[in-house]
Formats: sequence, structure tokens, C-alpha cells
Amino acid sequence: MKKTAGELVNSDRDLLERIQLRDQQALQQLYDRYENALWKLISRCPVCIKTKERILKETFHQVWEGSPLASNMSPTTYLLQIVKERIRHYQRD
Repeated sequence: MKKTAGELVNSDRDLLERIQLRDQQALQQLYDRYENALWKLISRCPVCIKTKERILKETFHQVWEGSPLASNMSPTTYLLQIVKERIRHYQRD
């Protein structure tokens, strides 16, 4: 049975909570769920492919390390915020 948008958000939030408890499987599930969508955003950034790969890697590293922002916004918004922050960082350099 297909999940509704509300169930998916709850599921994503559950994954973030499990990641805060250092559940590597939860991180892998979140990565699998969002990798393609985040890559589409990152691929528009005018930097080399290695930097794009670094941005994606650093995004999920930051999720692993945790952030108070995670509890204040939807999981999707949280991930997009991190990606945009990382892109701005590399565009300044």
C-alpha cells in the first residue's frame, strides 16, 4: 500500500530520530530516499563533479552529526536547507 504524504513525513521524522540515536541503517534509508532529489539540486551548482559529490556527502554527514534545526522543520526542508548551505559555502570559495 502506498504511503500518504503525512505518513512519509512521519516516517522521515522517525528516521531522523533514529539517526540521532546513531542508527546507521536509518541514515542509509534516508540517503536512499533523498539521494536522487538532492543530487538534482546539487547538479545545478556550477562547481566540478568532485565538489558536487562532496556537497552530497557533507549533507548526510551533517545529518549524522545532528542539528537543532532538524526538530524545527520538516525532514525534506531540513535536508534542502543543508544542501543550500553547503552550495553557498562552495560558491564562496
